[in-house]
Amino acid sequence: MSSNVVNVDYWNLFQIRKGDRVLDLGCGNGRHTIEAANWDCRVVAMDLDREELARGRYMFYADYNAGRLPGFAQFMMGDAQHLPFRDGAFDKIICTEVLEHVHDDERAMRELYRILRPGGEIAVSCPHHRAERLLWALSWEYWHSPGGHIRIYRKGELRERLSRSGFVMGAERGRHAYQSVYWSLRCLFGKDNPDFPLTRWFWGFINWNLGARNPVFEGIEGALDRVFPKDFVLYGRRPGPG
Repeated sequence: MSSNVVNVDYWNLFQIRKGDRVLDLGCGNGRHTIEAANWDCRVVAMDLDREELARGRYMFYADYNAGRLPGFAQFMMGDAQHLPFRDGAFDKIICTEVLEHVHDDERAMRELYRILRPGGEIAVSCPHHRAERLLWALSWEYWHSPGGHIRIYRKGELRERLSRSGFVMGAERGRHAYQSVYWSLRCLFGKDNPDFPLTRWFWGFINWNLGARNPVFEGIEGALDRVFPKDFVLYGRRPGPG
């Protein structure tokens, strides 16, 4: 899977070891679960959306049964505010595009801290406030979608709240600037009209570049990630022996 499909930098900032116990909270279609399973770990993939969970399970087992994944994953429904795991159950936690949906986000952060072992690592991503405020301004439908985003975080605010929950925060990165452009087009020309010609063309370009990995277009997106990313990722750990 291309590194541009996922938010988390598994190659440098969030290295999974063989045998690690990993939680992918808000797994959605399973993209982070599939990538994590390349490192021969055991993943618990959790989501509140039954349809997304079924889609993620299907995608994972298509690769797993074909022998393309050394790691294994278990899929289950669950709520970030009430995680059904013992204290210190996981070595790594992935929490991408979740907290902006959760009503009691501080409770969810405390739960994440509780189930991460001392010395364990966490990667949290949320929509970047610049892109999110633009999209909210462009489209009433975007920010009133059922099950959609109920808050906008600034990086500093989320870092501080995660720190208050006990995490020691480290690196941060912007991701997926091309998605900012795509969603701006969606909001301009109809959130529910992905077939508008310019919108459809740009979506095709994004998917082409995922396969081509053109160095020029990769470099452009990397530069845009610093000023207009769709998402930001914060990396942290629970204090304690590694």
